Amino acid sequence: MRGFVLSLLLVVIFSSLVQALTLEQAINLAQKQNPQIVAAQAKASQAQAVATQASWLNEPELMYEFMQIPASSLNPTNSTLRRYGLAQKIPFPYKLWLQGSAAAKQAQQAGYMSQQSSWNTRQAVIAAYFGLFLAEKEQEINQANLTILQGLSSVTQSKYAVLKAGYSDVLLAQIEAEKLANDQITLNQKVGLAKTELQRVLNQQTAGSLGTKPQTFEFNVSLEALNTESNFQLKSLAAADQARQDQLALAKWQYWPDLKTTVLERETPGVGLTGWDLNLSAEIPLWFWTQQAKVAEIGFSQDVAQQAYVDYSNELQKQVETTYIQLDQAVRTEKLYRQTIVTKAKQALAAAQTAYQVNKLDFLSLLNIEKTYFNAQLIRYRNLVSMQIYKAKLEAMLGREI
Repeated sequence: MRGFVLSLLLVVIFSSLVQALTLEQAINLAQKQNPQIVAAQAKASQAQAVATQASWLNEPELMYEFMQIPASSLNPTNSTLRRYGLAQKIPFPYKLWLQGSAAAKQAQQAGYMSQQSSWNTRQAVIAAYFGLFLAEKEQEINQANLTILQGLSSVTQSKYAVLKAGYSDVLLAQIEAEKLANDQITLNQKVGLAKTELQRVLNQQTAGSLGTKPQTFEFNVSLEALNTESNFQLKSLAAADQARQDQLALAKWQYWPDLKTTVLERETPGVGLTGWDLNLSAEIPLWFWTQQAKVAEIGFSQDVAQQAYVDYSNELQKQVETTYIQLDQAVRTEKLYRQTIVTKAKQALAAAQTAYQVNKLDFLSLLNIEKTYFNAQLIRYRNLVSMQIYKAKLEAMLGREI
């Protein structure tokens, strides 16, 4: 008795710990733990750190010189003149601003890609979450169908015993039942794979059941209202093009020399400070043809960025239209099967079972009606899940919920 009570207590405790995982919880977990999101966020932070560095001057040089060391001495402290001070490279005006602006736009590009990664991961979570729901639902429907067929098989054997049914009907019922039993094993494996996929997206082991069921909804949005301007990958490509513009302008400004300023104090041992020196030097772009090649290189790079933007924009518009049609079809089909076909198929099956038992319907016709009911349920739930997946895909492409 004590063992039974202890076992029951353990079951209650375990059930309280393993709670159903809701879709919202799954999305929140993925936003924190999915490797692609974590990597995209790290890239955005890295680009921001680079942008901060690009907006400042190079580090100054601290200089200390021992001068006029006697030829007979190997000790630098025997020098008769010493100089110390700082040297600073100062870019030609506007260069530093362009350098910082290009880096800031590259950081913006990485930030947009991080946000797109977040939307893509949300889409992947919804697909994996409801993919598991569908796998479990197909398993449930197949088991229910197997139970129906096993019942029909018993009826067929009873009718065969009184010569009301042929032996072929008995064999056919057994064959169909065995096929469904085999399908059940396959569906068990499919559920396992679906769980693995959800765990992969969440980057975490999951236990317990799913706490959110797919909901039906009306889809009355027009295709024209689905503007792609909020797509974060499109924004990222636009930022990349703007960064190339700054880089091209910077390359053209490299024809102008940078200035290096050096300020040194002079000190004579035993005497003290005797004055100071100012050194001004400039980098002259003497090998101008290399700079011309650099300008051409970045110019071509900008052309590539612009064409990438145009190409992705066109492809995105096509994908939005395709997904829009798929979502609309899924919504209409699910509604048709939920409101009409599944109900009528169930009624037809009940009527066919009654007719078969009183010898007013042959077994093959009954089997076809049973398959119609089975397939109608599958089609309804597959479209119900497709609705959620296509909607999430569309939202990921638009960068907003619809």
